[in-house]
Amino acid sequence: MAFTSEATNLDPADTDIISDVYVKDLASGELTLVSTSDSGVKGNGSSFAPSLSADGSTVAFNSEATNLDPADTDDITDIYVKDLTTGEVMLVSTSDTGVKGNGVSFRSSLSADTDGTSDVVRAERVSTSRAPNVSAQDI
Repeated sequence: MAFTSEATNLDPADTDIISDVYVKDLASGELTLVSTSDSGVKGNGSSFAPSLSADGSTVAFNSEATNLDPADTDDITDIYVKDLTTGEVMLVSTSDTGVKGNGVSFRSSLSADTDGTSDVVRAERVSTSRAPNVSAQDI
């Protein structure tokens, strides 16, 4: 189960009231702070709207943090995907050539690919022209 919380007592690394994304394994009770960088540093901006993959190995989320990926230096909402096995975080609200979006990105979701082996993240991006776009990216 994935959720957003502003609680300050769920993880020792999370002592502020900025919203963060967590994943809880309902079978084991293990709770994981997900809105962190590859090195485990907690995001310095709000993270929210998680979408957990069907197999529970990957979570997509929105974040205003500027320290989750070196390419993201602004507090505009972007979409990230985290591999819960490796801890790797990927900024996915980018163009086909890897350029970070210059507007708000939101409505992330993960869905099983047609062969059932990979996930696709869908993001509605709003550029400076305010025109919505829908994109899909294999991860």
